[in-house]
Amino acid sequence: MKKMMLIAIVLLLLTGCAARVTVKDINADPEKYMGEKVVVSGKVVAPLQMGTLSGFTLKDDKSSLIVSSDLVPTAGDTVTVKGIVVKGVFTGHYLFAEEVR
Repeated sequence: MKKMMLIAIVLLLLTGCAARVTVKDINADPEKYMGEKVVVSGKVVAPLQMGTLSGFTLKDDKSSLIVSSDLVPTAGDTVTVKGIVVKGVFTGHYLFAEEVR
């Protein structure tokens, strides 16, 4: 019984893990990450909050990625975002944030 419980906990932890990637990785092959949970870090540029629309652009080295987020950090902040890579009608691929630290 204890062994089955341990196996169940390990499986739950493994399936809930997000892959740590870079903005460059996502931009190089967005289809590879589409629908996947990822963790990515970078510098906040171009924060935006207009009505119910909010987010920011996340930049690392020379690559940038739009992040949709309820939390809008200040431009220049370095953050780590956990979220899901999705495809928008007007924006192409972007990151739907679940957590911003």
